[in-house]
Amino acid sequence: MDGFGQEAGKQIGGAADEAGKNLDGFGQEAGNQIGGAAEEAGKGLDEFGQEAGKQIGNVAKETYEHVEAFGHDAAEQIGPALEEAWKHVDAFGQDAGKQIGIAAEHTKQWVEEHPGETAGIIACVVAAPLGIAAAHGALHMVGFTAAGVAAGKFPQMSTRNHILCD
Repeated sequence: MDGFGQEAGKQIGGAADEAGKNLDGFGQEAGNQIGGAAEEAGKGLDEFGQEAGKQIGNVAKETYEHVEAFGHDAAEQIGPALEEAWKHVDAFGQDAGKQIGIAAEHTKQWVEEHPGETAGIIACVVAAPLGIAAAHGALHMVGFTAAGVAAGKFPQMSTRNHILCD
């Protein structure tokens, strides 16, 4: 067995050495081929990138020109429309002012012609808040507060008073 192993080692060693030489040559040749292909791919990608950049730049410039033209067109259309709208708002404001002035004059005349009715209307408007204020004051005076009956306002009835009252 020992002789067989030594003979096999010699044969395998030589074959491994030959395979290593072949693999080394293959690796060098593959490296040369891959390096060239990678260089060509890099050139192609660089050209592609430059062309894509040119195309994107052209599209961006064209888009900007369209947006700018739209802005000018819109301004030309919106300007006169706003001016016309302002004229209508101004006319409405002037008419409203005239109508309010007329209504105020009519109200003043009515008040001068109807002093009794005017006093009655004012009394009705003022009566509710005055009534509330008077009720609040009277209830507070007899011991009622927002939280209930104020302490010490009403003396406690003695048991004797209860008996007499019962």
